Amino acid sequence: MKVTIHQPNYLPYLGFFNKITKCDCFVIYDTAQIVKERFDHRNYIKANGQKVLLTVPLLTESWFKPFKDVKINNVTSWRLKHWQTIEMAYHKAPYFSSYSAGFKKIFEQEHDSLTAITIPLIREILRIMGWDGKIICSSALPIDTSLRSTDALIEILQKVGATSYLAGASSKKYLNETPFTRLGIGLEYHHFEHPTYNQLGQGFISHLAAIDAIFNIGEKIKEIMQL
Repeated sequence: MKVTIHQPNYLPYLGFFNKITKCDCFVIYDTAQIVKERFDHRNYIKANGQKVLLTVPLLTESWFKPFKDVKINNVTSWRLKHWQTIEMAYHKAPYFSSYSAGFKKIFEQEHDSLTAITIPLIREILRIMGWDGKIICSSALPIDTSLRSTDALIEILQKVGATSYLAGASSKKYLNETPFTRLGIGLEYHHFEHPTYNQLGQGFISHLAAIDAIFNIGEKIKEIMQL
């Protein structure tokens, strides 16, 4: 069974989902720590031909905690603002009316934790892509959460019965390959070239949230992702 592991980011880009769809099982790494500098709680969409950043506001004490323990700052009506921004950006997109209902429902619900919104959004996008593999949260596994880096990944892979692991391309810089060889777990690195597609507005902007492609090209997303 080929497995990939990734943090439950907010509205991830196409490469995130391309890696998942090449596997049989996706482990949502919700026991990993959230990091300020990454796109853990934010991502871009395209509005009026420009990149617009959508950021989920977090409580200050959430930084460097496991994803599962990260709390949202709901003082502002950020969910309404995010959905209104998405709706204004894509309401003229060819497939917005076909796929917007599921996303709208998620944004209309109250969310106290970050994973309460990121995981349903990820599941909805995978559903649209037609991927029917297994999804497991690392917090549901009997793992030692004090482990880090390669050791943490290896334990997760063993717990889910992985025979191979699809890692991100950047993982090659820090991943210790020795335990994979010793335990007979195959190791591959994911390489993703971002496709182009018909997109609202002048010019093409890549590496946006995957909903950009969904609303612009609908079912054709399976073709550009080679699903």
